[in-house]
Amino acid sequence: MAMVMVSPTVNSETLGTYSVDVRSNLSDALIVHCQSNRGDDLGNQVLQYAGHFGWKFDVILGQPRIFSCSLSFGNLRGIFDAFIYGRDFDRCKDNFCQWCVDQKGVYIDLKDKGWKLEYYWKNGELNEDLLS
Repeated sequence: MAMVMVSPTVNSETLGTYSVDVRSNLSDALIVHCQSNRGDDLGNQVLQYAGHFGWKFDVILGQPRIFSCSLSFGNLRGIFDAFIYGRDFDRCKDNFCQWCVDQKGVYIDLKDKGWKLEYYWKNGELNEDLLS
């Protein structure tokens, strides 16, 4: 697994260090491209079955951090939010947000609740699961 450390900020109040991991359970190559609202571009990652890509970063008070990832697999395309501090600070296990992509969609491993389908594929695009 490749783990990237996104540039830390010095002399600011850190709310915590977080890690995000995206795993593929797809039979063919999954192309993942993640970037943040603060200009961090993690580039294209090609994940084979059971492959994963992760990164680590600090969340700074007053500097919201959002990471979004685009996914491409065959004729399926989509974008999902891999990390939003206000949404994820207390639902990821030990500041570790783990995602898994398969034929049904994108799952998150929720603290004390296990895996949950968060986004699903429909008509070749990724949609947020509004049923939860």
